[in-house]
Amino acid sequence: MNRCQTRTEQKQIVDLTLNELDMIYSLARIGNWQNSDIARVYGLSESDVRRVFSDYVELRRVLEIHSRMSSFHRDHRRRSPGKCPVSAEVMPDIRRQQNVRLYTVPD
Repeated sequence: MNRCQTRTEQKQIVDLTLNELDMIYSLARIGNWQNSDIARVYGLSESDVRRVFSDYVELRRVLEIHSRMSSFHRDHRRRSPGKCPVSAEVMPDIRRQQNVRLYTVPD
């Protein structure tokens, strides 16, 4: 593989979820994991892991705002109107026709 392919496969810090950000910070803070291992598991570069550890508070605030904005747009989509709105006067006729079709025996 060449360098261009490996760089496109790596995640960016902005692509992380809040849970992943918290886990990376915790693993780096505890010190049981090396930055290279954390980077390999989460698909980041080692410099991104160091940046998560050093700028954790600011990154968490940015990701919280980003996640709120993305959930806002997803939750507030408008439903599309019905294709053929039917008036209240016509609806009983339509129901009557459907019932006739259901209860008639074909020859």
